[in-house]
Amino acid sequence: MGPINDESIPQLHAKRWAQQLKQIENNIQSQSTTDNNTCRWINALPDRTRIKSSKYDAPPTRTKWSGGCSCGVNRYEIDVSRLTQLQHCYCYICRELSGGPFMTWLPIDKDNFVWKQSSSETLSLVRTTPFGRRHICQICQGVLTIVYDSQPDLTWPCAGGIDDACLPDNSKEMGGFLNRVCHICCHDKPPWFQLPNDGMERLDDAC
Repeated sequence: MGPINDESIPQLHAKRWAQQLKQIENNIQSQSTTDNNTCRWINALPDRTRIKSSKYDAPPTRTKWSGGCSCGVNRYEIDVSRLTQLQHCYCYICRELSGGPFMTWLPIDKDNFVWKQSSSETLSLVRTTPFGRRHICQICQGVLTIVYDSQPDLTWPCAGGIDDACLPDNSKEMGGFLNRVCHICCHDKPPWFQLPNDGMERLDDAC
């Protein structure tokens, strides 16, 4: 549904679908924060008791996260040495590339993001916008990261590619590793998807 042209969807259908997606059984945003079988980051909010004054504060424990593409040819490792953030992006290119209503990204220091398994034949850094490029698997075509021209010291892996098994046990614990969570490019949100009342910051454009 993500790549479908918004203007082509009848308003009546868009409203009805938005209401249906609010139902607990149909909306991924309403998954239990204590269910270990769900993706831990989808409902995660910063743990305000652990956040101090600096975005460089250390997480509860220094740990390593791993991830990769769906075919498993390209794999990476993240050294989580300081708090990070989650940005749920609704821009049209994220929707086109994922097929869903949004993609979620998190910034990681370039030195703390290491490709453990990849090659020039299996992984390409493709320019997808005038201001950034994405690492894309040449086998399964999975989108793995964003690298912004203005942020050469950061790599932004897609949260969906991170292995669930290496993350904290639930969304509440995941919040201990975050200093910010926000919905971005909300101006481009599809009309059939209604943002949840989750307390996250909402921005019309990117930040």
